[in-house]
Amino acid sequence: MSLYALTGTCSTTSEPSPAATFLKDQTGAVGFAFQGFSGDNFTGNATKIYQDEGFFEFGMEISSYVWLSDETKCCVTFCESLHNATGYRCNARKREKASDPFPRIYIWCNQDFATTKANSSCS
Repeated sequence: MSLYALTGTCSTTSEPSPAATFLKDQTGAVGFAFQGFSGDNFTGNATKIYQDEGFFEFGMEISSYVWLSDETKCCVTFCESLHNATGYRCNARKREKASDPFPRIYIWCNQDFATTKANSSCS
C-alpha cells in the first residue's frame, strides 16, 4: 500500500538545509566566509560568520579562524589595529592558532592584487 493510499496526500517539499553555525565544520561551498574564535583550536567565543566585504571589529582577540574563499577573488586582511596589518590570506585556510591574535579584519574582493594596497589596509 502506498503512502498516498494511507494519507490521501503526497508531499514533495523538503525542509531547507540549516545555515552553518561554525565554519570549522563546513563541508560544502558557501562563497567567501570568515569566522574567528577567541581560543586556539576553534574554542572559546566565536564570531558570527562574515560574508560581506568591509571592516569588522570583534571586541575580542582572535586566536584561531576559518577563512573560506571558494575560488572567489576575495581576501581577508588581519588587523592588529586601525593602522597595522599583520598579514592577509586569499586562499582558504583553517588556522588552529594564529601567528598573532587580531581584533579586526578587512574583507575585500575583485581587486587587482598586484597593484592594490588592500592587503595592507586596516582603515
